[in-house]
Amino acid sequence: PTEILGPSGGAALYRLDLLARLGGFEESYGCYFEDVDLALRARALGARAMLVPAARVLHEGGATTRRRPYRRLVYLERN
Repeated sequence: PTEILGPSGGAALYRLDLLARLGGFEESYGCYFEDVDLALRARALGARAMLVPAARVLHEGGATTRRRPYRRLVYLERN
């Protein structure tokens, strides 16, 4: 394992007590970059994030905006 700034939201495991201290995800983001915000806030509280190379994640991207691709651009630019 190697320490990293923070995980991708699609591949993250958080301790429940840390999520409680963070207050969860910032709802105003909706989608895209909310995981970055959570990782930065966790780091500010002194939490560490670890990359585990042996771990494997299956992530089906685009589920939030697949039907309306223009919304992806709106959220990416806004966030």
